[in-house]
Amino acid sequence: MRPGRPTDARIQRGPQRARAAFTLIELIAVVALLGMMLFVVVPRLDLADDARLRAEARALGGRIEFARQRAIFTGRPHRVLMELGEGWYQVEWFVSDRDVSPESAPVPVDPRGPIPMSPPESEQRHYRAIPGAPGDVVWLPEETRFAGVEVAEGWLSSGPVQIVFDEDGATDAADVYVQQADDATHRKVLRVGPLLDQVEIRDDAG
Repeated sequence: MRPGRPTDARIQRGPQRARAAFTLIELIAVVALLGMMLFVVVPRLDLADDARLRAEARALGGRIEFARQRAIFTGRPHRVLMELGEGWYQVEWFVSDRDVSPESAPVPVDPRGPIPMSPPESEQRHYRAIPGAPGDVVWLPEETRFAGVEVAEGWLSSGPVQIVFDEDGATDAADVYVQQADDATHRKVLRVGPLLDQVEIRDDAG
């Protein structure tokens, strides 16, 4: 054997070292590729969640604006009733049964009999759902919920809450917060002004 000639063991170890180095490079490439995918995909998912939340806020804001406009048009108070815990809302107006159903008008009083001192039941006014699809109950999707409502009296986070519009469309200022059900830091706020027709939707700055 000549001096300096590589042994069989050295000849065999050479390819094994090269293969190990190539595997490490592959691993680094895969990790880098996954990092790039996360860098691209995660922001897109966040933007999609934000778009869905904003769409729900706009839908609620549209019903609030509709309630104000209809109050002015009909000359009757309207309200948007929200059940914060259950996650639904509905547009209602302040009317009597006769306003909704003319055939339910009270029977004329017999002048020879006793005169009732209390108003007939059909004349008692109360809030009822407005007719048609705009008066249907709207449920928030499972991934969205009410965070709360800020009014002059303070913060409300559960139970029924109403935004009432007078005949001229005036109301008390209120901020309605909606959020993703699993993310309390991702919220939208709907700002209802006393006189402005448009509901302002903003990101909640916390």
